[in-house]
Amino acid sequence: MIREDITQYIEREIIPRYDGFDLAHRRDHVLTVIEQSMSIAQHYDVDMEMVYVIAAYHDTGLCHGREHHHTESKNIILGDHNLKQWFTTEQIEIMGDAAEDHRA
Repeated sequence: MIREDITQYIEREIIPRYDGFDLAHRRDHVLTVIEQSMSIAQHYDVDMEMVYVIAAYHDTGLCHGREHHHTESKNIILGDHNLKQWFTTEQIEIMGDAAEDHRA
């Protein structure tokens, strides 16, 4: 379903970022969002790897504060050059937009 090198990267580099956030946005939060997103997505014709990444990154912008965290989450996705080994520029832009829109 999800390539192992992607999950290893997310588990090693992205999910631990949540350990330093407020109590409502810790590791358990992102793991729940990932699980629920993957569960919902299996009923649709979508790229499951993109869903996984969006869910994992959706609140990473909290490292810059709460007010604009959704926009910062998008910027973090767009700035993560490691994603280029798995996704096209267009896919990365879509994932960034989705992370930004999660607060809408």
